[in-house]
Amino acid sequence: MQLGIFDLGRAFLALTLAAALWWVITTEQNPERNELFPSPIPVEVINAPPSLVVTGDVPTIQAQVRAPTDSWSRLRASSFRATVDAARAGPGTNDLVVQLDRLDPAIRSADSVPPRIRVVMEESREQSVMVRVNLSGSVPFGYSSGQARVVPDTVTASGPASAVQQVQEALVDIPLDQLTISINNTYQPVPVDPRRQRVPGVRLNPSTVTVDVPVSQQVSYKEVGIRPSIRGKLASGYYLEPVEVNPPSTTIVGDPTQLAGVSFVETESIDVSGLSTTSVKQVLLRAPTGVTFLQSRPVTITLRVNPIPTTQVLQVIPTVVGLSPGLQLADPLGPIELTVSGPAPTLQGLAARDFRVILDLNGREAGQQTVALQPQIPASLRMESLNPGSVSVTLQLVPTPTGQPASAP
Repeated sequence: MQLGIFDLGRAFLALTLAAALWWVITTEQNPERNELFPSPIPVEVINAPPSLVVTGDVPTIQAQVRAPTDSWSRLRASSFRATVDAARAGPGTNDLVVQLDRLDPAIRSADSVPPRIRVVMEESREQSVMVRVNLSGSVPFGYSSGQARVVPDTVTASGPASAVQQVQEALVDIPLDQLTISINNTYQPVPVDPRRQRVPGVRLNPSTVTVDVPVSQQVSYKEVGIRPSIRGKLASGYYLEPVEVNPPSTTIVGDPTQLAGVSFVETESIDVSGLSTTSVKQVLLRAPTGVTFLQSRPVTITLRVNPIPTTQVLQVIPTVVGLSPGLQLADPLGPIELTVSGPAPTLQGLAARDFRVILDLNGREAGQQTVALQPQIPASLRMESLNPGSVSVTLQLVPTPTGQPASAP
């Protein structure tokens, strides 16, 4: 029995020594750092009485942290949760203890610096305020706007009593400039004081209201787009980009029933026959039947003409250069597929002689050789592919007349 207790004690001692040895080794390899965490940590106020609200900003804290060195690089402010319990707080300044919780298991200890913070609280208050719509600017000529209607016309302002008592109304600002259709939309009103300055820290319920502002046309004017009338065919190999019209719209005047059926007006006919460069023209507009223009004036038409990008595949026999005297190709060369791209007019003006594929045999000796091909194309074009990019050729000595020795290459 005594022997068993002695063995158990020795086992416990061995386990303790092993744990101590592991701790020493771990600490030496990854020592602890005990220092101030560099980032500020936000503090959350919890359990505040329903009759009180926090005013101003809640101070942040720092943390005195003890953690292994290799874990510091991953620590963030979100690795901590700092709270103050405001269950027993009252109006005014409250000195509250900070509870700092560790959310990362690598953190071995964390203390709030400072351990307490001051939180200012105030009695909450609610009051009903009117919603007012402020219409600024004016609708365009020929239109009129009616009186704004808002639903609901009152909202509840809530927050610190000192802030709520400054609120005179909830304001919605709506600009009318360039507006030609009625408004029926939702907006977020802003709590303002008698000087129409926003009061911070106040919430409105509901947070949005619906505003309706009727806008109607009083005279028969209408803004319509301008469509260029193009005829003719461009020079071969060119295309026309979308035509630029300046100004892009015009105002027409006429009977309301006639204006309702007009969504655009056309220019006088513009002939682009044979055009191969960008051109700018001044042209007049054609008025639809029964419609006139508020201002009759020409518009500027910009015709942007560009060459059509195209791709062409050519069959080219390689041109042999650099072949040493006394050598010849054992077999004739087949065609190489050269694919080039560029402007269509440029390609149309080129012939097969304008393209070369060079087989450079300079320094090559008799036998089978694999040689990379070198395409030569006009600078205005781009090579897309060369198939194949290299060829295998067999070089052999040029046969000599019978009885004469062959010359070495």
